[in-house]
Amino acid sequence: MRNRLSILLLAAVCLTAAVCPASAEEVVNEFSWKNLKESGELAAGQYIPPGTLPQTLFDCLKISNSSGQSLTAQLLALPDPAITTNLYALTGKVKYQGVAGKGYLEMMNHFPKGRYFTKTLADSGPMQYFKGDSDWRPVVLPFSFRQESGTPEKITLNLVLPQTGTVYLSDLKLIEYKQGENPLAAAMPGVWWNARTAGYIGGISGAFIGILGALIGFLTASGRSQRFVMMALNAILFIGVASLAIGGIALWQAQPYAVFYPLLLLGGICTVLSLVLQKPVKQVYRNREMRKMQSMDM
Repeated sequence: MRNRLSILLLAAVCLTAAVCPASAEEVVNEFSWKNLKESGELAAGQYIPPGTLPQTLFDCLKISNSSGQSLTAQLLALPDPAITTNLYALTGKVKYQGVAGKGYLEMMNHFPKGRYFTKTLADSGPMQYFKGDSDWRPVVLPFSFRQESGTPEKITLNLVLPQTGTVYLSDLKLIEYKQGENPLAAAMPGVWWNARTAGYIGGISGAFIGILGALIGFLTASGRSQRFVMMALNAILFIGVASLAIGGIALWQAQPYAVFYPLLLLGGICTVLSLVLQKPVKQVYRNREMRKMQSMDM
């Protein structure tokens, strides 16, 4: 019985480690307007230090067009971006004032066999075009390609203002994703958390359950603290049921994979393991008590 229980508890520790999903997104490069200015590589616009704009405590780039004619400004040029997956995106925040017409960002992706672009010309969301006034909001320029196309040799970012207006752009990140992930999800309103946060949630919860499982195994094997062990198993069951319920709500609300998957995985593992372990754990304590009584009778 003890050997069987040890195997079950070892499985509990190993399975809870799986609750921590590897962070799907990985930052390939970060672009600081301050660093570009100091190195003399700022191609266009004006660097704005933190605190210069109201309620803006981070660096940003200011690009203005008052000519009334179309302006195309190249903001970044990244040779050899070192992309390793076939899905990536430039992400940041944008703020604009008095933009006439439809302004937009254009990410040009240079491949051995051609150039392909992503433009922020959607009607809503993080790929929405720039028109009129807007406070800071997320902006995302995703791009995916087939493996047979090779990897991008160069990435450039342009800002297009067809008439007049001022655009402020925060520091940017180039992030790559695993296939099936949605680069827009993290920036969409209503999303509970992104893939990176899911990794932290899964890691912390998985480590906690794993340590608790190891403690249960040690105490059970030594025959100590039966009341604490049973309370811990009930706590794991409660965590499992609660995680399943919250994960079900996330699935019903069409939350992204990085939200509902860790919840459902954690809930399933905790619920099943708690129910499976309770009977053998009780049996171990019962057998130990019987042996103790028999030794007293002898």
